[in-house]
Amino acid sequence: LHLNMKKNNLKKTIRLPQPLPYQLDILKWLDDPEVKFVSFKKSRQSGGSFLNKMLVVKWGLESNFNKIGYIVPTNKLGKLFYRELCNSLGPLIADSNSTDLLITFKSGSNVQFFSAESGDSIRGFQFTHTIIDEAAFMNENVFNLIIRPTFLIAGKKVILCSTPNGNKGFFYDYCQYGLNNEKGHRTKMISIYDNPFIDKEEIEYGYECIKESED
Repeated sequence: LHLNMKKNNLKKTIRLPQPLPYQLDILKWLDDPEVKFVSFKKSRQSGGSFLNKMLVVKWGLESNFNKIGYIVPTNKLGKLFYRELCNSLGPLIADSNSTDLLITFKSGSNVQFFSAESGDSIRGFQFTHTIIDEAAFMNENVFNLIIRPTFLIAGKKVILCSTPNGNKGFFYDYCQYGLNNEKGHRTKMISIYDNPFIDKEEIEYGYECIKESED
């Protein structure tokens, strides 16, 4: 995964980490102009949030005008992701604001982190790209009344991802849209087995421990 950033007539290639096999489908869909919504249901430690942060870098540097909204369930998680990106992207950042959790890239694009538990702070924003992380754990009304309007007009791409949390709610609905190949939607189901960096024996051992604790 790489991108070309052009600034002041200088072209620079930035190489991002090699995508995992399951992530290639997601990247292909995001490059398709006919696809606006990409949903993926993930297990923990499957690399979903890492992929999201790499997409922030890609979208933040490939254009001068992208406004990226990264929405998580809690303020604590938003601050964590903000610090991680600031620490890893130093030379690519023009400015950062730890109060607003706002990062402005040298390209001119920016990303801002929001918490769904502080939904009113999201009102009035318009995003070209939106990532809704752990969407299944967010309030339905916050999504429909506050988050959804932020990508209705200017929105180009919307990612909804989460670990499972039942068979109802807006995240479940969006996953179903993609599984049914509805216009503009795609969905990927991701297992912990899709992460090649986790030993399969460790996964099986973890499942056995869970079974024993339930007996």
